[in-house]
Amino acid sequence: VATCREAERRASLTSTLPGVWQEGNLGEGVTVCLLDDGLDYSNPDLTDAYNAKGSYDFNENDYDPMPSTSSGCGQGEQFLLRPGRGPPRAQVSMLKILDGTVIDSMEAMAYNYQHHGNYIYSSSWGPPDNGNFIDGPHVLG
Repeated sequence: VATCREAERRASLTSTLPGVWQEGNLGEGVTVCLLDDGLDYSNPDLTDAYNAKGSYDFNENDYDPMPSTSSGCGQGEQFLLRPGRGPPRAQVSMLKILDGTVIDSMEAMAYNYQHHGNYIYSSSWGPPDNGNFIDGPHVLG
């Protein structure tokens, strides 16, 4: 696994970077917020990039979005460690909601949490999709 610094160096050498990065806009001052099952912010490569203020654990109702289980490199680490996946100098926050039952109101609260500091939201989950049926938003009651 590459370090964040190595990923940034490789990203700066590639010609496939989005044009905005080539213009020098590398994510300074931007927080990308991930909605998933946790972020191992103790990873030394994430120390400078982790935004604790923009993070929350909606499953445990606390400010610690550490994953319940260790499954290697999670979504947050993947975001930061893969060249070309995200702005190389952006911060990352985690809204942990996928470590238990998820209801629509929880998703709504997550997308509104610290919305003035979390500029970009990324969620990689979705409803079951068997090719014949796709679930959509439910009525909030």
